[in-house]
Amino acid sequence: DLADRSAAVFTGTVQRVSGALPFGISCSSASPVTIEFAVDTVYKGEVARSTIVRSVASGASCGFEVRVGKRYTVFPWSIDGKLDAGLCRGNLEGDIVPADYGLPAGHPPKN
Repeated sequence: DLADRSAAVFTGTVQRVSGALPFGISCSSASPVTIEFAVDTVYKGEVARSTIVRSVASGASCGFEVRVGKRYTVFPWSIDGKLDAGLCRGNLEGDIVPADYGLPAGHPPKN
């Protein structure tokens, strides 16, 4: 069900997070951020080797909190043609067993 509702499913390592300033006067938990992934495995959709996913700064606003250098499996949806992910979408740290999610075996990104 989770994979069915996602525009793509992939595993990759976070390369960079940008967009939000530290919480304070001009930043809230809902401030937008972009997360750049070095994708190594694609289970669903067309995902490039370097993929940007949008989210918000904090899990308090259902944001996808990640750490640079860590691997995640991401179940983003598409909003205005861009991938968007949040804490409430089932994203998780590390790899998955694709069959557990009704997905085929993964493959490398095509580009």
